Amino acid sequence: MGNHLLLTILSLPVLGTLILILIKEEKSSVLKTISAVVTGLQIWIVIQLISNFDKSAGYLQFVEHFSWINLLNIDFVIGLNGINLLFLAMSSVIFFATVFISWQLKNRQKSFFVLMMLLNSGITGLFIAFDLFLFLMFYGITLFSMFLLITLFTSKSENINNGYFGIYALISFCLITIGILVINNQGPLSGFNLNALARNPEALNSIQTGGFFIFLIGFLLIAPVVPFHTWLVPAAGNSIASVSILLLALFSKISIFGILHIVIPLFPQSSMQFALIFGILGLVSILYFAFCVFSFPQYRKIVIYFTGFLNAFIYLGLSALLSIKQQNADAALAGLNGAVIQSISAGLLITIMVLLPKIRRTAMDKALSSGTNRWAVMFMILMVLLAGIGLPGFLNFTGQFLCLSGAFHMLSTRIFSVIALLGLILVGVQFFKIIRSTIQATNEFDFTTDLSEISNEVIIVAVILIALFLLGIFPETVLQMIDRSVYNLIEHLTII
Repeated sequence: MGNHLLLTILSLPVLGTLILILIKEEKSSVLKTISAVVTGLQIWIVIQLISNFDKSAGYLQFVEHFSWINLLNIDFVIGLNGINLLFLAMSSVIFFATVFISWQLKNRQKSFFVLMMLLNSGITGLFIAFDLFLFLMFYGITLFSMFLLITLFTSKSENINNGYFGIYALISFCLITIGILVINNQGPLSGFNLNALARNPEALNSIQTGGFFIFLIGFLLIAPVVPFHTWLVPAAGNSIASVSILLLALFSKISIFGILHIVIPLFPQSSMQFALIFGILGLVSILYFAFCVFSFPQYRKIVIYFTGFLNAFIYLGLSALLSIKQQNADAALAGLNGAVIQSISAGLLITIMVLLPKIRRTAMDKALSSGTNRWAVMFMILMVLLAGIGLPGFLNFTGQFLCLSGAFHMLSTRIFSVIALLGLILVGVQFFKIIRSTIQATNEFDFTTDLSEISNEVIIVAVILIALFLLGIFPETVLQMIDRSVYNLIEHLTII
């Protein structure tokens, strides 16, 4: 098993899905136990991967490569660099937490755990795939399973609106498919191998601009970013908490990963030439989502729009690619490091923010019963909200700071960094209002949600919050993991 860790971590949710399908609906404890075991084993494998990962290596690690479809020159290639490893670790933590959050789920338990395990298979696969055809296969599985989760676990009155997500997902899949076909048509000798294509950028010179925009729009269609965000509120606004976590904390990061994993390596010239687009998308989204967070009293909508707000800083960090043209690799390094760290931080932070209504209810109940632990719970809520607005000492602060720093180095995006702080002020004001409302036990904000569907929330919030704090205090732990991979990506852009 030590030599095939990636095959094992990929096989686990696939086998888990098949086993869950065979189990009867009424055996809920078996369904939950199998899901917990599978995701728990994935966590253990991730720990093994991190422990054995060579941070100084500039090549893919834990590679599995063998011929798959010889007629089409398609190989089965999976591997890890620092960036992929962090995304894989984040997804494993979120899936493991989601199992226990959903422990008391009453309706359609089998459907939920089967689809969650199928989504796990898709996301795990696309995070480690280094063949475009393989990536597309897992991408399709991810979109399909996420659509079914949203459809089955959203109120019937909102199912019509949920069609927006399905349409966006379908168009996104078609665009990514077209992009892969165009690439294969340009360089058939390289097949679909991402590494081979990245090492031979001249083969894609004739489609640099067209390929860049095909893939970029394809990934942006499933991203919570203006103007492609119209599916966001209908999809997440009326879903159960577990589905909201999978959608907002995890699925929303796939577009970022796609840009880092495919768009920038395969289309380096256009990535630098049009990097200002990332800055514009980031700034507009920061201001729009910040205003929405500031305007709505419904906590659920606040979390949804806050997801877009956090993601927007990632695009601002990507705009640092502009600095490569000015031979300022350090600024690009800061921006891309910030984009990766912000992705991971946002995923974990949104997971625990979705659980805050249940935590708040626990605090209110303890207040009524004069419980001695009330202030411990209140402190937990306070820390989550302060971490959200970027309190120094938490990982979110490191990510946002690096994104702003990367964009600040270039005159054309420096103003973006300054204006983005206005959005941070708006979000901060609203979060301080939520803190005041919670402490004073007022009804200024609407925390209405089905609390019976959430379980084990205190321990999950506490563990993730501590992790965000420790990683924020010692960010070098994360930076050392991704620094070499990000540096290699920038070096690849520099020599173009």
